Amino acid sequence: MIRVAVIGGGASGLVASIYAKNHNTVVDLYEKSNEIGKKILVTGNGRCNYFNEDFTSDKFYSFNNYDLSNIINTKMKKEILSFFESIGIIPSIKNGYYYPSSFKANSIRLSLIDELYSKGVNVFTNSFVTEINYSDNEKCFYICVDNVYKAYDKVIVSTGSCAYVNSTNSYDLIRKYHSITPLLPSLVPLVGKGNYFKLWNGVRCNCEISLFDDEKIILKEIGEIQLTDYGISGICVFNLSGFINKMLYQKKKVFVRINFIPFVICDPNEWFFSRKEILGNRTIYEFLVTILNEKLVDTILYVSNISKDTVVNELSFDEINTIISNLVSFKLEIVFSKDFSRAQVCNGGVFLNEINTNTMESLNIKNLYITGELLDVCGICGGYNLGFAFITGLLSGLDAGGNND
Repeated sequence: MIRVAVIGGGASGLVASIYAKNHNTVVDLYEKSNEIGKKILVTGNGRCNYFNEDFTSDKFYSFNNYDLSNIINTKMKKEILSFFESIGIIPSIKNGYYYPSSFKANSIRLSLIDELYSKGVNVFTNSFVTEINYSDNEKCFYICVDNVYKAYDKVIVSTGSCAYVNSTNSYDLIRKYHSITPLLPSLVPLVGKGNYFKLWNGVRCNCEISLFDDEKIILKEIGEIQLTDYGISGICVFNLSGFINKMLYQKKKVFVRINFIPFVICDPNEWFFSRKEILGNRTIYEFLVTILNEKLVDTILYVSNISKDTVVNELSFDEINTIISNLVSFKLEIVFSKDFSRAQVCNGGVFLNEINTNTMESLNIKNLYITGELLDVCGICGGYNLGFAFITGLLSGLDAGGNND
């Protein structure tokens, strides 16, 4: 019998365990907390957005450019979706986002757990793995679980990243075998530089937000953002955060620009002056509050250094230009992000060029597999990170169980 240890009872570890278990394997799953699959419960605001119809490699980024075609392709997409249907999940697809039809994350979790136990996987909770050592003499791994060493032929490491928990222990397990990039928070709120954030705190608005590098636009997101007492948050912001933290790590000055009136499709100057012809006798506050949240109007005028009681027809040409600029290209310097306790995922991890991406087996040491968030691959919001965790778990489990032979 092949003895397989799976370390980590999250999304990737659960799928890896299920696929590794067959008539020729003994699979032991170790989870340091008191339950398996707990992190699944908080995904998608508790609804579990577990995959995406547009599951393509351009939705992922890393510290290095990798070929993800062995992991992200049509075959693997069909395989993982077929797997979830086989364990009882009926998908509900909204704007390309896959949810369980119950819209409850626990449906995904319980389906995985039921399949895990029906396969005969041995589950050990409250079990903290602190070492993975390979014995050349015995040709096996010894893992240290709560100060007890246990022997295994193969080990799958699916411990997840330091997101949420602010711990790097997951990476300590594999540092002796693999190079690891800098670890940075991703899908995380951003902290800005300014003295006006209390003015706009609590506002949600649909806008266009762009990331610049040396005045060159490199990314753009359109949708809802949340304005906070420290800066900005929301899905659009999360999708920029990984790139921003990488730029900050490189000691670059980072700026985003926000277009608060993306519904204006004509030239903004033309729009403003045509509106001025009709509403020129109103104050600038009255002029703007019909289209923007009043707290955002207060912020725009404060940053523009213009009194809210100023009549629109009395604005100077420079004042009008300043207002227009802050409406369509509000410049915000980002100084850092919230820490890993507020991050959904981690940007960075094990270099993928040290992994066989057909099987997720280490190229540095045979029979050691690394999956999910431990790898230097990070997706945007929308089910991409969970999907990547599931697929890499599937690939590792297939190979560790001898199903690729």
